[in-house]
Amino acid sequence: MIQLPGKYLRISLILSFVISLIIHFSLIASIFIDNGFRRHSHEVQFPPVFIIAQFIATFLLGFLVFVVNHRFYQPLSVQHKLKINRVISSIFITLVLVFIGILLLNLLNNYIVSEYDLRSRHREIEAITRNLFCAAIVLICINVIRFLHHKQTMELEVEQLKTQSVQSQFESLKNQMSPHFLFNSLTALNNLVEESPKTASTYINRLSQVLRYSLQSNKKQTVTVSEELDFIDSYLFLLKIRYGDNLSIKTNIDNRFYYYNLPPLTIQILIENAVKHNEISKSNPLLIEVLSTDDEKIVVVNKIQEKLTTEEGNGIGLSNLTKLFRLLGKEITIMDDKGEFRVEIPLLKPNNYEGIDN
Repeated sequence: MIQLPGKYLRISLILSFVISLIIHFSLIASIFIDNGFRRHSHEVQFPPVFIIAQFIATFLLGFLVFVVNHRFYQPLSVQHKLKINRVISSIFITLVLVFIGILLLNLLNNYIVSEYDLRSRHREIEAITRNLFCAAIVLICINVIRFLHHKQTMELEVEQLKTQSVQSQFESLKNQMSPHFLFNSLTALNNLVEESPKTASTYINRLSQVLRYSLQSNKKQTVTVSEELDFIDSYLFLLKIRYGDNLSIKTNIDNRFYYYNLPPLTIQILIENAVKHNEISKSNPLLIEVLSTDDEKIVVVNKIQEKLTTEEGNGIGLSNLTKLFRLLGKEITIMDDKGEFRVEIPLLKPNNYEGIDN
């Protein structure tokens, strides 16, 4: 049984009615106007029952073509990919429906108005032309519906993604400035002031760089890899003070990618995700690797060391990052296999360069 969305069903009924009305307008008008609209003076005036039967037949054919072709086009589904084999199948099935409709209509016409030569060559060609015209209009309508729906959905998603992008950046900043983060930072700073004033001074500078970069990141859609790595250097310094030798981060980015682009805080979100969800201790030290690949990607990979109790999070980090890259026309790859968590980030060409104002 074919399941149709209610919206598509309503659109199909309305358009089938309108198409049938347009095709049979002259015949329908002839019911209400004396002598009718005739193309030739000798043309026979058809009785109302014949005209109504023609109208209903065309309406049903149009609606049936709408229904059957829904599975091929799925115009209200953005995820559905239109392939050539589906288009060919759609055209074939539609032609079959048209000719079956013609046969049934001829039988109905002979039953209703047997005194007219409705099986003549002229009438058969007219019926074929009319039904093919109806089917063609329906297929055009389906593709127009698909195009308009996809366009409207994409425009809506772009607006939503822009909002979510701002929200993601705000959430990242809020996490940095949360009481938990500030408590850990100030606790580490307090210990450093007593143990190593020089390191404490460096810590303060790095902390200010992290907060400043987070504040400035919402001004630009993308930053260079070089800028992101400078920020990451300060961010990792803070993490190393907290975790010491229990946390190791290896960075190996090819110099030729330094002027490629990516959304701000991308690498930080991935490192933060690894730190948040994995155990980091003397018995289970965590290694996070940040690498570049020859196919213009940055890879962040770590061994999975699940915590007994996970930290609370908003759950939007990777999700929003995925949507943000889709907004830029790219897809990130997330792999969780053989005890290893791996995220591949596609870089953007340098001709889209936009830096962060200092």
